[in-house]
Amino acid sequence: MRNRLMFALTLAACGFAHTQVSAGNEPAATDTDQDKAKPEAVAEASEPKKFEPPPGFKARQFGEKVLYCEKSASMGTRLKSEKCFDELQLKLYLLDRDQANRNAEQTRRLSNDPSR
Repeated sequence: MRNRLMFALTLAACGFAHTQVSAGNEPAATDTDQDKAKPEAVAEASEPKKFEPPPGFKARQFGEKVLYCEKSASMGTRLKSEKCFDELQLKLYLLDRDQANRNAEQTRRLSNDPSR
């Protein structure tokens, strides 16, 4: 939970700092710069990128919300349960899962280290 909060605060801080820095450093756009812009690039920039869930997650529509669901069996049972996340929650869940995998791998490497 603390990792998720720190990640969210870091994202917010980076986004805020980025807008402050880029707002003061951008030169004013001229008419010649606008003429050089390609229509395809403008169309791509205006369309938001669609979020692609990782393998194993399926997108489901619940009213106006899109949730990404995964079926998995909890430790100690064979019964599968379904966990559903929205886009932000899924990104945080994946970061937490990756961090746990890195920690487990580091522990495995240290316990197999012959120099200890």
